[in-house]
Amino acid sequence: MTRTPTITPTFTPTSTLRGTVTAFSGTASNVGVAAGGSAIDIAENFTFNGTMNLSTATVTISSLLQEVGGTGELVQGVPVTLGFGGTDPDEGPFYSSPAGVNPAYRFVIKIQDPQQGKWTSHLKVDNAVLPKYPTLCTFISSNTYRTNLTTVYSIKPAGGGASLVVSTVQPWRCLDFVGGDPNKPSSLRAP
Repeated sequence: MTRTPTITPTFTPTSTLRGTVTAFSGTASNVGVAAGGSAIDIAENFTFNGTMNLSTATVTISSLLQEVGGTGELVQGVPVTLGFGGTDPDEGPFYSSPAGVNPAYRFVIKIQDPQQGKWTSHLKVDNAVLPKYPTLCTFISSNTYRTNLTTVYSIKPAGGGASLVVSTVQPWRCLDFVGGDPNKPSSLRAP
């Protein structure tokens, strides 16, 4: 994973705790395909100085690949809420339900170091539908085009209490242009 600067998030819910993203990487394939079959893989490191029993929580992905000021959310079916599917209260695999339905979400959040407040998260989505292209892919240099995409998820404990929200805006590279059009990238990658 590559270290990236923290960018101020655009999502501001009330009564929340905040995680600060310290590293981010991601890929998305089959962008612009209405029939589905897209794969998304996002890994983050973040800091949060607190505890949460993941085994009684749910995860809601509010924005997955949202192009602010452009196309909006690229992934059909977002927001989505995932349920806990593990046994360790400090390490949660969360899944979409019902099982076997597409798209299939698998989201693992883990408390790496409670004393330092270091956490990791890894989201994989199989058979996602990304029917729209981002429209703000901007030329940076030498065949490099980028657009900023927002990812926001919250971990909500059972029985109430403040949710932990992790929100970031990251520059994603627009790649593999359909017909040579930089605003029709069939894949995206960050960094």
